[in-house]
Amino acid sequence: MDRSSTGVEQTPTVRVLEAAARQSLHAPSVFNTQPWRWRVTPDALELRADPDRQLAHIDPDGRLLTLSCGAALHHARVSLTAAGWTVTVERMPDAGDPALLARLRTTGPADLDVPAGRLVDAIPRRRTDRRAYGDRPVPEAVLARLGDAVEAEGAYLHVVRPDQMPMLAVSTGRAADAELADPAYREELRRWTTRPADSGDGVPAATAVRPAPRR
Repeated sequence: MDRSSTGVEQTPTVRVLEAAARQSLHAPSVFNTQPWRWRVTPDALELRADPDRQLAHIDPDGRLLTLSCGAALHHARVSLTAAGWTVTVERMPDAGDPALLARLRTTGPADLDVPAGRLVDAIPRRRTDRRAYGDRPVPEAVLARLGDAVEAEGAYLHVVRPDQMPMLAVSTGRAADAELADPAYREELRRWTTRPADSGDGVPAATAVRPAPRR
């Protein structure tokens, strides 16, 4: 997280912006690389992709990097909303600066947003569970709520039909085998699963699960 070269006065707005940037560190990212940088200005946060944290072999096109940055943008925006600020988001605000992915501006106080407050409380409690899925079906009502949440963010949730699951299982199995057979993939995986304990990024090897057949 950077401030401008001359420093930014520690106004209440700046403190709230910095807190939102720190909250974004909890966002999920590919291999927990956290491939983003924040710049704090007196009334805005600027989100940039961090090319030094891009996975050159696994993610050569930067798609996973961009998705990771989108998660950080979401967490920062929710944090500002929950703190009582009206926020506007400019995506790709400068055609001449493609690394500048978004700019969040605080435009004034807002009414209390209870759903945003619940999301902020959930952000630090999020966990990634790498165990195999069970066979308990997800209720239709839960799928509908998930779809509503996804569409509210301008995306789309595809629900895999039962007849599509064998094809999906075969495809993911073949993809996993191809990755593990690739020395460059294994090297990037090793680099991000052996990070120093105090680095705050990467995926600890202790979180891996024992390989087993998966439905």
